[in-house]
Amino acid sequence: MTYCPNCGTQVTSGTYCPKCGTRIPLASLDRGIDRMAGFTGKALERGVKATEEVARAAKPVLGKIVKVGKEGVKSAKETTLKAAKKLKEKG
Repeated sequence: MTYCPNCGTQVTSGTYCPKCGTRIPLASLDRGIDRMAGFTGKALERGVKATEEVARAAKPVLGKIVKVGKEGVKSAKETTLKAAKKLKEKG
């Protein structure tokens, strides 16, 4: 955020204060942009770190889900093959 050096009003765009008309030095605008970029960068980093933490926490649970799923598929496969064999023998 950039503030007018004369009256302290927040200047969100432009090079002049909307309240008192004082010209805002480019250095002040650049500092405001740099600060905003810094805040944005920190927010992005926090988002990435939170995503990594969620992925780490979910990994063991997902592993168990996959294991149970594989066991279920194996059981269904065996049952289906037994039924197919019985039908084949009858036919």
